[in-house]
Amino acid sequence: MSDSNSWTDAQHEKLNRIHDLLNEIIDTHKKMQSLLSESIIKSQTERGLQEIENFLQSEGK
Repeated sequence: MSDSNSWTDAQHEKLNRIHDLLNEIIDTHKKMQSLLSESIIKSQTERGLQEIENFLQSEGK
C-alpha cells in the first residue's frame, strides 16, 4: 500500500508542476498580448500623427 501511495503522491506532484507551468504559460501569453496591443496602438498613433503632419505640410505649401 505504501508503494501505491508513493506512486500516487509522485503523480500528484507531477500534475501540480504541470498545472503551475500551464499557469505560467497563460500569464506570459496574457502579458505578451498586452505588450503587442500596446505596440500596435503606439505604432498606429505614430503613423496617424505622421499622416497628419504630412497633410498639414502639404496644405501649407
